[in-house]
Order: sequence, then structure tokens, then C-alpha cells
Amino acid sequence: MDKRWNSYLTFVMPFLMQIHSASATAGCSITSISSPSAATLQVAWDAYPGAGASYRLNLRAVNSTDTAPVMVVSTATQTLVQGLRPGSYYDVTLKALQYNMERCRVTQRALTVPAATQITTSEALASTSIRFQWSAVTGADRYFLILELYTLTQGLVPTRTQVYNSSFTSVTGQVDGLNASTRYNCFVISYNSAGSGAPSRSRIVSTRRSILSWFSHFNGEITE
Repeated sequence: MDKRWNSYLTFVMPFLMQIHSASATAGCSITSISSPSAATLQVAWDAYPGAGASYRLNLRAVNSTDTAPVMVVSTATQTLVQGLRPGSYYDVTLKALQYNMERCRVTQRALTVPAATQITTSEALASTSIRFQWSAVTGADRYFLILELYTLTQGLVPTRTQVYNSSFTSVTGQVDGLNASTRYNCFVISYNSAGSGAPSRSRIVSTRRSILSWFSHFNGEITE
């Protein structure tokens, strides 16, 4: 798993278990639904009592007539459903069958996490500020802009020494209070109530030199 992903779980809310009962018959119970990635839902349910039980899952995109339903057959009590639309709501229907006869069903609504966004432009406005723009992502409620500063330790190993984290609801953002003439590793994470999408590709952006450093530079040239 991406190390950056683990590092920033403290900056964003963790996955929310999305269980919204729409209909049910006795004997069927979905225990949890989560979205590990933008195109998947992890669904778990209680076993139906008795021998010979099997299960069918039917997932239909909400308010979408051009998306085919996804169907999964299983004898286990959990499964990872793939091939879903990022940042989209699905009605998840579980049917329990015993000897090929339907015994019960339950429907719950769940949301997939958004797809990864990508930084499109970045500009150092001053010695302490950088402005960014990134691509809009379907189903994203907000975006987390992360800037990392790395320094070399005694063993010449890059070590992260500073992290700047900002949250935005639009696709533009600016980070202030940075160090002058410094290179930052920058990326964006999309987010909705189901959790976080994958991080964008990193981009290295440098702040400008400070005015004092420019004066010092020119004074040195004149002195020489």
C-alpha cells in the first residue's frame, strides 16, 4: 500500500461504513459495506441459517439508466465487488438462496470513493506561497492538498521534516507560509463520505527566492 496513503489517514476521516436499509426480509442482514478503492465495494453479511445456502449480490447505480447492474454469486459471507463507477451511489441487494430457492433479501445503499485527481498547474507566487489547480473528480466533496519537505540526514537519506496539509472544496488552492527557495513534493487526495481516493501523481514545485536573498546576491556582485 502507498506509504503516503498511510501517512495521511490522520488528515482525513477514515472510511465510513455506509449502511442505509432500503428494504429487507427476515433472515438477511448486511453487516458492513466499505469502499477500499474507487471502483470497488467490500460487502459482508451474516450467514443464512441451515445447509446449502448461497448468495447473490446485485448492485445498481442510483439515478443511472445507462449503467448495467453488477451481479456476483458467492457461497462465502463477504466479497469484493469490482468494476464499479468511482464516486457513485449503488443500491446493493443481497439475496440468500437455499437449494436454489430465494429465502430472503435486503437492500442497502453505498458510495464508492472518488477516483484520483491530478495536479494540472502549479505556480510559485512568492517566496512563501504556491498556487495549485487540479482536475475535478466525480463524487468528490473536497480535496486535500499535501506539501512535503524532505531534508538529507547524515546518511544522505531523504527524511520528511515538514508537512503542509490544506482542505479545499474547489479545484484550486493556495498554500502560504512556506520556506523561500525550497523544493516541495506536492500531491492532492480526493475525498467523499465513503473515504479517500488514491493520491495524485507527485509534482516537485519550488518557491521563489526571498527579496533579501536577491539584495544579498546583487550586493555581492557589486562588492566584487
